[in-house]
Amino acid sequence: TRYQAAAEMTRRIAGPLQVALQGSAASIKFVAHDEGTSVFLQRYGSSLKQDDAYLRAALVFDTRDTEYDPHKGVLLEAGYQVASGGTGYERAYGVARGWLQVREGTVLAARLVGSQLYGDPTLDARYVIPGWERPIPVLGGSYSLRGIETGRLAGKGVLLGNFEARQDLVSFANIVGLVLVGFVDAGRVFEDTQFRLTTDQLTVGGGAGLALR
Repeated sequence: TRYQAAAEMTRRIAGPLQVALQGSAASIKFVAHDEGTSVFLQRYGSSLKQDDAYLRAALVFDTRDTEYDPHKGVLLEAGYQVASGGTGYERAYGVARGWLQVREGTVLAARLVGSQLYGDPTLDARYVIPGWERPIPVLGGSYSLRGIETGRLAGKGVLLGNFEARQDLVSFANIVGLVLVGFVDAGRVFEDTQFRLTTDQLTVGGGAGLALR
């Protein structure tokens, strides 16, 4: 359970380059499952309550043609977070997204995410990267690695890559449409070692789906 308040201000510097500052305060409670073997139960007991507050600054470079349904352009983000949870921690992260329309109705999209926590982060900090447009959950589920359950993997370091091919099946005035999506996701977490670019021990998942735009 998470109770959280957050405020963000974004200011354009020049052209597609922007700077964003976010402040947040949260109270989080974890509860162990009632049955089965649990690493959480062994390490923290039946429940864990943590409070946290942070400031996050980010540089954002945005050349998307539209925010709600991009067909071309890039969205690049580099951020740094300072937080009070635990005995204090910091995070450096980067997110690179890109879209390419190869022909009318066909779009390729990709994302690469890297994050590293320093100090004594809370358990909750391992599960959320405070991205600019939306937080990125770690690691698993529909917004990160679709081949595994939401929050299945967590660690101080995160490496994540996503690739999608999107094909419009039906479109009405480019406002409403039915889209076929094929995807491959790959990622891993680092707890006892520092983040690095590697293909070692990656969890990989792929699939297809339908989307209503």
